[in-house]
Amino acid sequence: MGVTRKHRFPVSILLLILSAAWLSGLSAAEVRDPLTMKDPDWVDGRFGKVQHGQFLHYSFAIPNHKTPKGIAIKVGDKGDATVCFDTLLVTYAGAWTGGFLELSSRRFGFTGDAKPKGDIAYSNKLTPGWSKGNNFGDPRKSKTVPLPRDWAHYKGLYQSGKKITLHYTVGGVKVLDHPWLESHGNISALTRELEIAPSKTELRFMVASQSKSRTSSFQQKGTRSVQLEQGKKLIAVSVSGGKAIATASGKEAIIVRVPAHDKPVQVKVFIWDGNRQQLPLFAEFVKKNSKPQSLAVLTKGGKAQWTKPITTKGRVGLPMGPIAIDTITLPFKNPYDALFFAGGHDFFSNGNAALGTAHGDVWVVKGLDDKLQNISWKRFATGLYQPLGLKIIKDKVFVLSKDQITELTDLNNDGEADYYRNFNNDNEISGGGHNYATCLETDPEGNFWFIRCNDNTPHGGTLLKVARDGSSIEVMATGFRNPNGMGVSPKGVVTTADQQGNWVPETRLDVIKKGGFYGFVPSSKRKEQPKSFDGPLCWIPRVLDNSAGGQTWVPKGKWGPLSEQMIHLSYGRCTIMAVLLDEANKGAQGGIISLPGRYESGVHRGRFNPKDGHLYLSGLKGWQTVGLADGCFQRARFTGRGLFIPTAFSLHRNGLRLTFNETLKKDLAEDPGSFHAEIWNYLWSKEYGSKDYSVADASKEGRDQLVIKSARLEKDGKTVFLEIPALRKASQLALRYNLTTDKGAKKKDTFYTTINQLAAPIVLK
Repeated sequence: MGVTRKHRFPVSILLLILSAAWLSGLSAAEVRDPLTMKDPDWVDGRFGKVQHGQFLHYSFAIPNHKTPKGIAIKVGDKGDATVCFDTLLVTYAGAWTGGFLELSSRRFGFTGDAKPKGDIAYSNKLTPGWSKGNNFGDPRKSKTVPLPRDWAHYKGLYQSGKKITLHYTVGGVKVLDHPWLESHGNISALTRELEIAPSKTELRFMVASQSKSRTSSFQQKGTRSVQLEQGKKLIAVSVSGGKAIATASGKEAIIVRVPAHDKPVQVKVFIWDGNRQQLPLFAEFVKKNSKPQSLAVLTKGGKAQWTKPITTKGRVGLPMGPIAIDTITLPFKNPYDALFFAGGHDFFSNGNAALGTAHGDVWVVKGLDDKLQNISWKRFATGLYQPLGLKIIKDKVFVLSKDQITELTDLNNDGEADYYRNFNNDNEISGGGHNYATCLETDPEGNFWFIRCNDNTPHGGTLLKVARDGSSIEVMATGFRNPNGMGVSPKGVVTTADQQGNWVPETRLDVIKKGGFYGFVPSSKRKEQPKSFDGPLCWIPRVLDNSAGGQTWVPKGKWGPLSEQMIHLSYGRCTIMAVLLDEANKGAQGGIISLPGRYESGVHRGRFNPKDGHLYLSGLKGWQTVGLADGCFQRARFTGRGLFIPTAFSLHRNGLRLTFNETLKKDLAEDPGSFHAEIWNYLWSKEYGSKDYSVADASKEGRDQLVIKSARLEKDGKTVFLEIPALRKASQLALRYNLTTDKGAKKKDTFYTTINQLAAPIVLK
């Protein structure tokens, strides 16, 4: 998802788009070059019409309380009010009545904060929700990190029907916290019911704060309340249970004090806004509804919410070429107005899939058989914050969102998640901007990995590793711009891909080393501006990939000559390609091989299903992609029919050795005229992208044509060595070839690689 910039659009790709548009029923007039589009082309208000369910994780713009990580929760039997819980400060940022949220329509709803929709009842200052001792002061040096875990730590939320219960700890003491709206007669009050585990010390929590207020108290027939008054606005708080008391803290806050207790206690807090004349009615309301309930019943799972059956019929691709593409049809039309911009997927042990969508859902997909005639969709989870990574571990779903990695658990086996566990929320984000957290992978030791787009936080533009138990996070590499893809090989090799832009002269594919800097200076995390960067495995020319997705690896024994090779996904071009590693230079550089087929949207996540052995791809339409559909979920089946591609290469001081999967026709393979080679460099600078520059003369724009002195076919009949005396280090080498197999199959294509180093020369005889 890169920044808009005008570029020449290859005619071949435009023709493919027009063809896809015709198949989709679109006219040629409706198809535009996506690389010339701007923000107005991506304004889309559908996100605000989605039935999100009872809550939504997001970044919120609330008066007095900027909330980069929060949860808006509908409360009341009719959802008449909303509270916003700040998961970093373990407090309520505020509450409002009369609506839920105003959501951004910019860039399909992927940028911008959410705003309260309705009338603000109260909004708290940026202070911790619970004190440490008597201290409510914020101990954090950065406002984008959670409170220290020994102070307070958000653990997750339970859903039981329409009721949400928050789970967190305070000084190690477990707390359940259930917000709601209660109404009787003409009085409505926000409530918090808390169940607090035994505590050896007194606990204090913030209820409401308001600048430039004065405090007062009111008592009627044993019911006491404390008020904050600011002009005509009055907020009253009353509490019952657990010997807790509400009290003023200074002139601008109301807190609740819970004495030390050796058994769990239940506490109920009432928060009401109105006028002084109605305080007797509020007191009467509290008296009638003061008894707190046990919250255990709300932690067992409740009635399923998403019960309407949804099925689609897929399309099985004809096996005409080496890769047949099947389409698992997404239910774009559904009872919940849910959007299907696919953000990631993985598989359960039985072969069923979990698919995450970038607007907040996880769906369980069944019916992934050979015919795809009865695909069923079950909404498993909702309300996540732009999830762009999903991983299944021992049949448990983990989802990467902007705010946290969430572990989803179905407590009552009804097909819907009831507990959204905060596996780790240490990832720092600044708010609702272009600061996505993308991919979610695990290494052989079980640690989780993901990558971040740039923003002005310590984690912006970094590669991050989370411990296998979720206890810690670590920056592993820096210098990324707006990456939308990474991968971890079965052997633990970590790869990333970043988009062309400022300080990124062309799309780059990297093999990561710990502590490496990968080019984008604003996220270098160095005290001094770097004067160089760690080079890529290979640059990928824009004609192949203008905006990169993730990487995956072909399982051993699958996909014929591509077994165990890396597969790179292009979100921008909606294609996939194989990546070969230089065999003579120990993988110092990679070569790119385009694989046939074009997908319906910007594919950026790929996983092989261990049940059927096929590659499944998911993607979305954001910006700067040739994708036509909102999202896609497709299956690439390897047939091998007509496959004619390079399968190995090596670069030497005197030329290029290239192996194909088919035996070559000797006279053409040994004709230097069957090949054309050129090299060029990119300029690393703060400018957006780079022109092509001569390797021989760095001040000159353009490419250097290389003389191919000879071409020699080796004894295996598949490997050709091209003698190129002027071969040297370069950002890009393009080798065009026009060859024929010994059976008459013809192939005209281009092999691209980066020349980081050259091995010893091949001895020619």
